[in-house]
Amino acid sequence: MHILVALTIFSGVSFIVYGALCLGNSSMKTEFVRFKVENFRVLVGTLEVLGGLGLLVGLKVSAVLLLSSFGLSVLMLIALVLRMKLKDGVLVSLSAWFFTIANLYIFKEAL
Repeated sequence: MHILVALTIFSGVSFIVYGALCLGNSSMKTEFVRFKVENFRVLVGTLEVLGGLGLLVGLKVSAVLLLSSFGLSVLMLIALVLRMKLKDGVLVSLSAWFFTIANLYIFKEAL
């Protein structure tokens, strides 16, 4: 399997799972309160699920892949900014860094 396809599937499935957790998991609710963005939890969870589905659909429809990978990159950049403002450590922020870079790579390769 080509690295781009594998990365796209991994990112897509990860965002679907993480987005679903944002929508229903009580510890995720606490995390959004800690970030002081609790009013955006449902929006973020929905965008993550849609973005993850978009990545998977994007394996067949390149315009959807471009939109989804770009949108998820922006979402993860915002998460990184919030983590920096809270002075979260590198290990805690590692997944946000990974998914930002991964989705920027997917976007670049899909151009």
